Amino acid sequence: MSALPYRAVLFDFGGVLTTSPFHAMRRWAADEGHDLDAVLDLFIGPDEDGDHPFHRAERGEGDYRDFREQLAGRAAALGIDMKNFDVAPVMEVRPEVIELVRIVGDAGFRTAMVSNAMMGVGPMTRSLAPVDEPFDVVIESSQVGMRKPGPGIYKLALDLLGGPEGPVASEQAIFLDDHAGHIRGAEAVGIRSIFVDDDPRPALAELRCLLGLAAQ
Repeated sequence: MSALPYRAVLFDFGGVLTTSPFHAMRRWAADEGHDLDAVLDLFIGPDEDGDHPFHRAERGEGDYRDFREQLAGRAAALGIDMKNFDVAPVMEVRPEVIELVRIVGDAGFRTAMVSNAMMGVGPMTRSLAPVDEPFDVVIESSQVGMRKPGPGIYKLALDLLGGPEGPVASEQAIFLDDHAGHIRGAEAVGIRSIFVDDDPRPALAELRCLLGLAAQ
């Protein structure tokens, strides 16, 4: 184990292990000729965890079909046709991130994938590639009834990552995500966080530096 203070790394799925679904949504809005802000408000809602249909579905309070049904009336009122809405096929796996997950694990650090995912959607999107395989722990929000950026899902990950040394303390973990709200949620519970942009290489280099891993 490294002499550095970190014991574990938490990775988001969409936008970290794959290209971002938010960018795919932006492209979809542009292709369909819809106002982007209206589309994001309709489908995702605010950053804070709340009662938006998207948030409820990601907490497992219904599935993807329920989510679409709940939004259908609101979408029609905005002139948004949902029948062509599906961002999963345009999400592409980032092999360089998957490889670094393996390197991090091989170096003795515990790893977790912490994903906001509706019931049944996580396995479908992850069928793009076997990205679960390198992780010690995989957490889907709909399976545990909590979602980012709420503090509970981060604390659960730290508890599950603990071994004989006990639960991982927040200051012993690093979190990577492409959503600023989720980054703020992790930092609020004391986890060092790295924002992942369209080009993941700066974030991966920062992670290597924090863990004392050789640069590539």
